[in-house]
Amino acid sequence: MKTLYTNARILSPGVDLPNASVLVEEGVVVQVYPPSMALPPFDEAIDCDGHCLAPGFFDIHACLPKGKDLPKSLIQMKKAGVMNCLVAIEEPDYDAVAQLCKETAAAMEKAKCYATHVFGVHLAGPYKNTDFLEVKALQQICVIRKVTFDVELPGAMDFSQKLRKEGIVPCCGGCCSDYEILEEALQNGVRDIGGFESAGLPAVLAGLGEDGYSLEFAADKAEENAPLIRFMFKTKGLDRLMMTVGAADVSFGDALKGLAAVTGLPLKDLIRTTSLNQAVSLGIHDIGRIEPGYKAEFILLDDELNVVKTF
Repeated sequence: MKTLYTNARILSPGVDLPNASVLVEEGVVVQVYPPSMALPPFDEAIDCDGHCLAPGFFDIHACLPKGKDLPKSLIQMKKAGVMNCLVAIEEPDYDAVAQLCKETAAAMEKAKCYATHVFGVHLAGPYKNTDFLEVKALQQICVIRKVTFDVELPGAMDFSQKLRKEGIVPCCGGCCSDYEILEEALQNGVRDIGGFESAGLPAVLAGLGEDGYSLEFAADKAEENAPLIRFMFKTKGLDRLMMTVGAADVSFGDALKGLAAVTGLPLKDLIRTTSLNQAVSLGIHDIGRIEPGYKAEFILLDDELNVVKTF
């Protein structure tokens, strides 16, 4: 079935195209049509009413309620425009972590089209040890996609290398106090620094000074950390920045609006930090753009960046 999204302002990394249309077939973008281009045949048309059509948000650090509330939260998240996520688990006790992994795996198995798609678990917090066998055991319960840990712990470099070989993204917690260790971590496969908006000086210097690092930052704190956020966007390539939202009562759309106010950057630049960079960091290469070959995971945003609808 061919669906044509019409009368849309296409907002995609590097693209801000008003009065455009998008053809989708079997859930994949076939073609983007500027206003001057003749439209193709279609089976169904959806009028976007001039609103922004953007890739759905990707929350790689989704702190969600436990137990029966998890599936409900995933439904609410999708309504708020978060199409994909990693469930962040921050419990210090292994048994508690294992239980939350079981709950996440159950939610993934019973996933519905009207709920956020869960790619797996992000062991966050930061994770309190470098026991790779423990991560392997958790991997048997649920897919582990990312681990944020203290790179100053004994065995951290070997731990990072093993995570990489397993296809798990190793991430440095922002608490590291030694710049040389951060350099060593980069050489041993660590590519991300988490909680960058509240990181200590060594992590900030390494994150901004070392090209290899990508930065995970909470955009809902952009106003209180405005100087750092502005400097980060000026000095770091846009492809190395990943937006998250820390506060439960702040949506991705609200955070994006605040980020635009603080940085003064156009939405076509900022939108890259809401989905594409997160996907690429996890080795996922078919979401985060509105381009041929990418999944048609769309959100419709009004002028205030409120989510009007998800597709």
